[in-house]
Amino acid sequence: MYDETSEWDRDGQYFHYLAKWMHALDRMTAVSGEVRYSRWAVELAKSAHRAVL
Repeated sequence: MYDETSEWDRDGQYFHYLAKWMHALDRMTAVSGEVRYSRWAVELAKSAHRAVL
């Protein structure tokens, strides 16, 4: 059942998954030496931050 008042409590859960992706992209940069993965991680972080403001 959908409860609109509890949706705010779930934002951290979603950010957790985004943080896992950012970490994975950062590791890809370290392993491959390709900076594009780091740029994607930064773009993801900025987008996520804008969405919660």
